[in-house]
Amino acid sequence: MNRRDLLAVGGALGAVGLAGCTSAGGGGRGDPETATPTPTETPTPTEPHAAVAVGEASDVLLPDENRPQTVRVENAADEARSIGVRVDRDGETRVEETWTLPARAFVLVRLLVPGAYTIAVSVDGAAAGEASVGVGRFDCNDSLTTVEVRPDGRLDVTRMGTLIACRSPIVVGSDFVVTASGCGSDHGATVTFAESAVEVTGSISAPNPCHGAALADASWDGAGERLVLTVATTDPPDGVGCVDCVGAIQYEARVEFADEPPDGVVVEHRHFGETETVATAQP
Repeated sequence: MNRRDLLAVGGALGAVGLAGCTSAGGGGRGDPETATPTPTETPTPTEPHAAVAVGEASDVLLPDENRPQTVRVENAADEARSIGVRVDRDGETRVEETWTLPARAFVLVRLLVPGAYTIAVSVDGAAAGEASVGVGRFDCNDSLTTVEVRPDGRLDVTRMGTLIACRSPIVVGSDFVVTASGCGSDHGATVTFAESAVEVTGSISAPNPCHGAALADASWDGAGERLVLTVATTDPPDGVGCVDCVGAIQYEARVEFADEPPDGVVVEHRHFGETETVATAQP
């Protein structure tokens, strides 16, 4: 199964064939009063009844290595039921919705930001159970978790996904904040390694103190061993006057990993139309 096949979770993965449904009767020699029709099976819709996204894709560092995870919740009964879904990430409720799902209908939940997720499901207002998606599943592979809500209210949870060998360590989160700005010539960065994170404290030069800064990019170096973090200046807000001096924008950044941090980190500053390396560090 390739990536394109997996992402079509609303199509081929949901399709169920219709069993034969023929009967004797109507103008032939068969007796319509005694002929027994072949029972039919309710077909599974090929399109989701609803779809929700949890989180913002723009918050994901190295998106190709932290692909979204898809959860499919299906009413696996031959009658409509009220199905509720609550999605918690890292202990905080992010989405809570309830739908009246026709027989075999399903909803898709896209988990965009790496984290530890719990998907709690209810049927007609009564708790049915939970499924989980761990932070370790957010890697370079596509994955589908299917939660079938059986007629008796039980949950059947299955998983499928691609099996691509992913780069290690896996980045699972990042944070960046500007802590101060003013006139000055401070320019540089310091890298600190924690148990499962890298922290950067720095100051980047800008045309004036009204500029901002952001974690603009992250990539691996040519050898694939060091994580390269690029901090760039951002334009000041429109219509804001500023003092005429070179600015120093101070910031703090943190990158979290599923396990241990990489063997090395390089910090680059992108400003005044060029990019320069300002720090290189190893654990």
